[in-house]
Amino acid sequence: MSIPFPPLPGFIVLLFMLGAKTDCLHAFFCATLYTNFPPSMIDERIKPMNQPHLPISGYRPDVTLVHRWQRKEKFSSFESIHSDWLVFVVEDGSFHYRIGEEEGSASFGDLVFCPPQTVFRRVVISPVTLFVVFFNWRRWEEGTDVTGQAASSGFPSGKISLHNTGRLMSTLELMRNAYLSDNLWKTRRLTHYADDLWLQYCGEQGTPPGSFQETPPGPEDKLVREAAARIAAGAFSPMRLQDVAAALGTSLSTLTKRFKKISGCTPMQYVTRLRMEKAKTLLLETGLTVDQISECCGYQNGFYLSRVFIRHFGMPPAQFRKSHSI
Repeated sequence: MSIPFPPLPGFIVLLFMLGAKTDCLHAFFCATLYTNFPPSMIDERIKPMNQPHLPISGYRPDVTLVHRWQRKEKFSSFESIHSDWLVFVVEDGSFHYRIGEEEGSASFGDLVFCPPQTVFRRVVISPVTLFVVFFNWRRWEEGTDVTGQAASSGFPSGKISLHNTGRLMSTLELMRNAYLSDNLWKTRRLTHYADDLWLQYCGEQGTPPGSFQETPPGPEDKLVREAAARIAAGAFSPMRLQDVAAALGTSLSTLTKRFKKISGCTPMQYVTRLRMEKAKTLLLETGLTVDQISECCGYQNGFYLSRVFIRHFGMPPAQFRKSHSI
């Protein structure tokens, strides 16, 4: 025997009078609609209350790693699955890809996006030069990570093409210069240029750009500029930062304070960043062992390199090589 409910509007009023919570009302309302009415009669705007409503331009890529491959004749792996989003930004050459049910070829002007935990298959057609950018999605305003919602929120998967090739070429040139430099703000610059590629796409789709404003790195004073140059020159061999400070006529504590104020990191953090960048490159581009790489990066042994690498990238060198190999 079924218990008759009062008419829907009256029942909702009754629930309010009884002090029912809003989310309970929402759940009951949606359940009643989907139970008693065919889908064609239900307004498609009735969605879960936590569904993001921002246009795609309301989000930005939060870069975790950038690597550049030059005239690659063959990918290291035919297929791979990654825990982060990634995008191939093609400078030259071409390759064939398949991501999910989509397949095609990509060349200059194309960006190929692959969501996390998705099989990405690719084969080089002609020697390809490209940037590989690993990233997660965040909201522009509050910086909230929305990677878990991205698959159902209109983010691109597969190939997109940029039409303003002049702007693209300019951005790629800036990315190359930043990637090849040992500048203190290398990571910040690469993140900014990745943002610019995304905003170019959003603009060409007719969506208003996000509220992006570049934060300038701040003024470089002569002491910090000279210290950064000396550190970069000796980062891959045993070095003492006290000697660097003494050569510049100052103490290590004074140098550390000024260096951090200008660059946002300490001299030791800068040394580590340079060494990790080199270790990352050697892991992806060579077959050297971790012990051999440690010698190239200024560390005494592979065990110590592995400890620093895990703190920096959140995974051991061997896992990094496997998960980021293309």
